[in-house]
Amino acid sequence: MENAIWHKENITATQVVEFFELETQIRIASRNKELRCSDTGCSNPILKFCFGEKKRAYFSHISNCNCDYAKFDQSNTEEIRSVRKALHDHFQNSGYYVEEEVKVLPHHYTHLLISLEYSKKIAIEFVSQSTSNAQMIRIANEYKSNGIAVVWMVVGDHKIDQQDIKSMSFKKRFSINESNCLLILNPNGNDISQYVLDRDSYQIDGKEIKSQNYPPIYSESSTIDNLVFENYEITILGFYDRYNKWHQKKTKAFNKLKEERPRHGINLIHKRSENSISYGHPNTQTITDSNEYRTVLLNSDEPVYQDNYPIRLCMHCNKVKKAMRCDPYTFYYGSSNLGLCKECKNNNQPQTVFKDV
Repeated sequence: MENAIWHKENITATQVVEFFELETQIRIASRNKELRCSDTGCSNPILKFCFGEKKRAYFSHISNCNCDYAKFDQSNTEEIRSVRKALHDHFQNSGYYVEEEVKVLPHHYTHLLISLEYSKKIAIEFVSQSTSNAQMIRIANEYKSNGIAVVWMVVGDHKIDQQDIKSMSFKKRFSINESNCLLILNPNGNDISQYVLDRDSYQIDGKEIKSQNYPPIYSESSTIDNLVFENYEITILGFYDRYNKWHQKKTKAFNKLKEERPRHGINLIHKRSENSISYGHPNTQTITDSNEYRTVLLNSDEPVYQDNYPIRLCMHCNKVKKAMRCDPYTFYYGSSNLGLCKECKNNNQPQTVFKDV
């Protein structure tokens, strides 16, 4: 526990260890059982002060009791205490009024509560492996009911699949959907990664287009020294400006791809006895060999069919294959006729959908 009451005044464990004289007084007060729990509903409020070489300073009840603060402290891992202290110091040094372990909801303590201008307050909740999914949902609903903004910070691994939000843990998906962005803090309390979900749809002919260059999730990594408040949100300095530029480039590249996708088709009929391409119907061509297939596919601005089945030229093995045997999301040079066959894809050939403009 970070907070305690001594002589009717609130003191913090961090504050105590900053001054040797104060620490000496608090140790005597602890021995004399003068320290009290700050939770007014605590059934056994006598506390003790603890501090040694292996663990940071904290207060603890001298005996088990029915206390909301004590229950909260049981889930307060050493990692959370470490990152909480790092974030507290950073925002306090940035000029904000920061409170640690504050009871702003019934039966729940907030890790950090930051006061902004116009009496606006932001709660910071640290999420670890010990945080249950049900607990996150319940707390989020309580914050909403009380009109308090909350920022979720996941403490742990920064590795996520930016192509597939469904592969994230529920805690990360909950955060990115509830807070509009996901903040992952390294347990060392210094490194931060920020992720935001691009909620726009990129579809052609009813199919979602994927891109290695422009995944559905945009991210940046930095240190907590670059964390700031923008529009009452905690963010890496300049993150949303860079995201907006990235989003504009992505939209421009996608629109160019969509404009280049042809609207009409050419149907190719293979006749072995013919020595040249012959034309019947305006959209029908008769061809004699595979080289002619490749020529049409490379030069046509319209989708190409073989006996009414769409075909593509794989740009890796240079073979003409039916579209059903090709990756449905990979195209080159803005042409629906130039793609990547599934065999080459399974052999880990490089792939892209649309390129930078």
